[in-house]
Amino acid sequence: MAKNFLGGWLQQVTTNKAETKISSQPLPHQLNKQVQAVAKSTEENQQEVSDALLSNATYAPQEKFSINVTKKLSPEVAILHIYAFGSDKYRVLAEIDGKSLHTQPEEQPNISLGKLVQDRERLAEIAGIIGFCSFRKPQIRQLLDWLIDLRKKLEHTGQHLYLLIADHTDFEIPWEMLKLSENEHLGTAITTARWQYICSDEKAEGRENLLLDVKPDACQGSIMSYVNRKLKAEAIDLELNILNKLNAQDYRDIKIFLETLKQNQYDLALIFIACHGDFGNDVFDMALKEDDKTRLLGLMQLYNWKLNLLKKSQSIVFINACHSGRLRKDDKYIRRQDYRTGFATYFLEQGAKGVIGTLGEVDNMCAAKIARNLIEQCHDEKCNNNLSVAELLQRIRAQAVQRVNSEDTPEAWKAFIYTFMYVYYGNPMTVLRLSPLGGQLNV
Repeated sequence: MAKNFLGGWLQQVTTNKAETKISSQPLPHQLNKQVQAVAKSTEENQQEVSDALLSNATYAPQEKFSINVTKKLSPEVAILHIYAFGSDKYRVLAEIDGKSLHTQPEEQPNISLGKLVQDRERLAEIAGIIGFCSFRKPQIRQLLDWLIDLRKKLEHTGQHLYLLIADHTDFEIPWEMLKLSENEHLGTAITTARWQYICSDEKAEGRENLLLDVKPDACQGSIMSYVNRKLKAEAIDLELNILNKLNAQDYRDIKIFLETLKQNQYDLALIFIACHGDFGNDVFDMALKEDDKTRLLGLMQLYNWKLNLLKKSQSIVFINACHSGRLRKDDKYIRRQDYRTGFATYFLEQGAKGVIGTLGEVDNMCAAKIARNLIEQCHDEKCNNNLSVAELLQRIRAQAVQRVNSEDTPEAWKAFIYTFMYVYYGNPMTVLRLSPLGGQLNV
């Protein structure tokens, strides 16, 4: 679960046997001149100063935020930080068990899945572009090779690699889709999850900022759902069939659904929402929609409500809608450089244990099939219920890759691209177990 988060401009990490501590004390004397130079320098010498800071292995290149852990992470868990460097470059800091990788600044590749699909590029070519970048962008390749070596070392000792991705940029690099090798993608070879700077306004409870506790965990109980009946009929049937099988507490009215989320309830494991979504140009445009013209809920509208159910039940939220997992920095209203917002961060702030969302526009039928596949595998009677949500998504991606390798058809490529759009924010070790308990249909 989320606990107190500590942020800082440059934070020194010290490790002992019991915990990892992050200190925001002033930098050592020998770096003071370099730090002062950052404030005074022009854009050209800012890069030189930043490189000098990065060359000191004690410090990480950071903005005003990071991921903080109160206990030392398992040696199986790697954290990947991606930081913006100026307006069009990024650099990577990867860490695991006291080891780290720092990459040099590199121009961002224009491979946002949300933008590529929106621009109606041919789907097979989108996969080709991302594969092309995987082998020809030097810093991306350096990271991928580092992960390959790391995975081999862990597998040699019988350990499993988990990768926590904290992308602090707006470049929307589809990390899970990058190719480790000709036959493996990062999101099929390694169990991945995403995380962000998560705020809370509950200072009285000591929860002003939230952290992720990465450890074996389970989320068990029933389902509450809202399925927009204006989606394609075939897609609705696929989703409702599995929801009815699990006796989900299903709502036709989004307002009643939201009112229920404000109540106290303890036995819900999954909150499932299926509808249309819009990313737009700023935070006011980000919305869940009934159709192309009718908004159901704007993201900023949601901030009027406190969802007590999530705080009590600590459910996982699955938003099966276009753009539901995308985040953006708000340059128009909030104007806070260290914070990115979206439906995923909102539900995490409200108390969700994890959020499944999409990185762009998704085909209705593909979305319904992915949802059915994942929910079926979380049924408490299934033999796969010991796999975490992140591992199930990893498996579903691998199935899409296997299909496109044996079936070079438009439908196979569609399933491949859209499957990789699904990402999970949360603990990569959390297992979801769904039981048909006390549900009520079609309220």
